[in-house]
Amino acid sequence: MRRLCRFNTRRLAGWAVLLLAVAAATPAWAYDNADRWQFTALDGAVAPTGQPITLTWSIVPDGTLIPNVFPGTNRNSNLRATLDTLFPGGESEWFPVIASTFERWESISGIDFVYEAADDGEEHHFEDNPGVAGVRGDVRLGGTLIDGTSGTFLGSVGYSYWPDYGEVVLDTADTGYYGDEASNHLKLRHTLMHEIGHALGLGHVSSAATDILMESFPQSHFDGPQIDDIRAVQYLYGDALERSHGGAGNNSLANATPLGALAAGETISLGADADSGFAVDFDESDFVSIARASDLDYFAFTADGGSLVDVVLTPVGPTYIQFVQRTSRTNQVVASAVSDLSLELWDVTGTPELLATADATAAGSVESILGAELAAGGEYAVRVAGDGNDVQLYRLDLVAVAAPVLAGDYNGNGVVDAADFTLWRDTLGETDNLAADGDLSGEVDQGDYDLWAANFGMTLDAAPAHLAAPEPNATLMGVIAVFTTPWLRGRSKRGWFATHAASRTAQPRNSSHGDRNILFLGNSPY
Repeated sequence: MRRLCRFNTRRLAGWAVLLLAVAAATPAWAYDNADRWQFTALDGAVAPTGQPITLTWSIVPDGTLIPNVFPGTNRNSNLRATLDTLFPGGESEWFPVIASTFERWESISGIDFVYEAADDGEEHHFEDNPGVAGVRGDVRLGGTLIDGTSGTFLGSVGYSYWPDYGEVVLDTADTGYYGDEASNHLKLRHTLMHEIGHALGLGHVSSAATDILMESFPQSHFDGPQIDDIRAVQYLYGDALERSHGGAGNNSLANATPLGALAAGETISLGADADSGFAVDFDESDFVSIARASDLDYFAFTADGGSLVDVVLTPVGPTYIQFVQRTSRTNQVVASAVSDLSLELWDVTGTPELLATADATAAGSVESILGAELAAGGEYAVRVAGDGNDVQLYRLDLVAVAAPVLAGDYNGNGVVDAADFTLWRDTLGETDNLAADGDLSGEVDQGDYDLWAANFGMTLDAAPAHLAAPEPNATLMGVIAVFTTPWLRGRSKRGWFATHAASRTAQPRNSSHGDRNILFLGNSPY
């Protein structure tokens, strides 16, 4: 049965009010998640908090009734005509600007926004007019005269409603404000992204230490949702990867997000945009998180050639004081230490096998798996988990290095012994079979013997970082005698066994007020 929000004294996210007046930022608590969508036009009843959703949006036709712009004052929408006036190119020019604000929220969250071209013009914000596919959107944009006081100390530029209404109204009398073309119409986009945030369930917060889109006044020195806004929307709807596999996300080995091949010398990184401090640019979208203890993230990759891999998991996020307007609560936010993360590495080439785990440090600290051996062509997966029920952004780095090579170990068994000499002897002079070409000259020759002799008896685990070339010891000479005496009879003139000490490096791995949110506009240096 369709769930409808009750028309409770209008659950406005506070007349969601953006003050364009200068105000001292109040110390504060973390983001405010006041509500979440329960039913949408395309999903029907939606999954619990933290799961992805599909939301439709539409623009109401001019003439649509917008009730109670002020108590008892009803007006008709004229948003389309206003935008046509502000943009000389008409809808073909203004529509991409409007659409980009929805796309921005989509790029950083588990929300799939779908434009609904149809809107039947039924009354705006009325409980009998929810989103219906092919009829009207879940989130509906309208506009009318609210107060038209954008040049005064305090004036509203728009308002919006919590889910499951999600209606957004702009003050179309503020043409000077919305007509500003600077930074690709930043004032219009900023207001819309803010109001869409309310339509998604985010309330007003403020902080003196960091920029936040959901502050109660607009700002022009940043563009779009910032770290706190991103954490907020991911708490409600998950990160963008939760939309994969038909909304099942990447919470199992079977649904692991594919990262492709990892070759020696290469690095694959995720979540890097969250590791750049407070500021978030409009085109940054690489934000991954664990939103609660039940949230798991799996990532799959293949080994392109035998190598070792370092897997490093870093919790990220700034520290700041924040104030939540709806609850009047203030607290310190340490966004890098919300959840104690853990790490697993799996071999999934055949039957899944857990290779290594890392869960040794406290919340806010790095977890790592270092020097794990990968087989050429092998298939692997990494799992990230956390123990908290709040959003922990993280960065994941996979760094592959070539497996260490022990000079003279031509058969690759980790020890320089007689078997390597045999391989060298049997391929001497070869230019195609170069397993024993230790000096990489392109031919198996005297220099490769010298490397073998210099490292005879060494093992990969025991080899020093810099190996001085010793004189051949008695054991070595015995090996040479046993394996080469009959062979030498016909080749002794070439002097293949003249003792030549060579230096070689062996490199083992070490490694609110009611329901409506109003945006106010006034004089401001911004």
